[in-house]
Amino acid sequence: MSPPRWSRFPNGTIPTRHGAGSPSASCCGARARALPQARDAALATDLPSSTSWQTQVTFPGRPPAHPGSEPFLNAVIASPEHFRTMRIRLLAGRGIEPTDAQGQPRVVVVSESVAKQFFGGRGALGQRIKQGGAGVEGPWLTIVGIVADVRNDGLRIASRGTMYVPLEQWDTSAAWLMVRSETPLEQLLPLLRRETAALDRNLPLADVTTLDDALDESVAQERFSMLMLGIFAALALTLAAVGIYGLIAYSVAQRAQEIGVRIALGARRADVLGLVVRQAMRLTLLGILLGTVAALGSGRLIASLLFEVEPGDPSVLAGAALLVAAVALLAAALPALRAAQTEPRVALSEG
Repeated sequence: MSPPRWSRFPNGTIPTRHGAGSPSASCCGARARALPQARDAALATDLPSSTSWQTQVTFPGRPPAHPGSEPFLNAVIASPEHFRTMRIRLLAGRGIEPTDAQGQPRVVVVSESVAKQFFGGRGALGQRIKQGGAGVEGPWLTIVGIVADVRNDGLRIASRGTMYVPLEQWDTSAAWLMVRSETPLEQLLPLLRRETAALDRNLPLADVTTLDDALDESVAQERFSMLMLGIFAALALTLAAVGIYGLIAYSVAQRAQEIGVRIALGARRADVLGLVVRQAMRLTLLGILLGTVAALGSGRLIASLLFEVEPGDPSVLAGAALLVAAVALLAAALPALRAAQTEPRVALSEG
């Protein structure tokens, strides 16, 4: 199973691998929760933003799906405390309860996208679902609750939908022991090892990490790509600003004699300064407009590297446009101001 990937939790949820097939598994979460350093604990085969089990599902009374279009859901085997520990909101019905054990009616909790896509929302409560295709033998599961979607397939991919089944009703060889705590990992881990060893000395804890660290690792490549892209973008913007400033400043300086003639003929310095700045800004605004159109058109090339940020983010485009406009304004105003303050006869003699 790959490391979990998830965003920061306020109190640092700590996932570790735990042999869920062991008879001690159901006791492990309870002993972890009993620790003074633990705020909550749960067991599950997957964590938000990572998944290891996708399954085809069947709904009663519906015709078989066409080959290649069968509905597939992420599946998670979880203990009753899973939703509370992972802060997954319950939207309707109930979650997994301790009474959902072997010998009891089979139940399932589905995510919001499943309820909306297949049952129109809260109408999912009380409906049945089965793991596998129409011809596969298996128990029918009654939907007893609806919870918020999580990104089990990765941060950049919309959730395909998830079904959660009770740990006590399903067999699994391994699961994550998730402990929510404010205690640093290096202090909490020996306590968890002590509790698991008290249940079963052969019960391992492996792949120990925090969700923050797991998230950092999972997006390391994307972060590096964005860092390099950001550096090159900053260099490009700096070069563009320097180029714009040099070009406009040079073109305005070349008009020093013209400015002197206008002032000698009676034009006010403020009017001449405004004329030069307006002409420079007119060209700058045209360039900003063309650059914005080009940025919006090429934004799709980097869309795959972005998470919940649009390629044409208005704040980013506005910031770049304001920077270029400010540079152009200074490049036009400063040389024009110097030329306007020069005595007309001096400007004319220099020409």
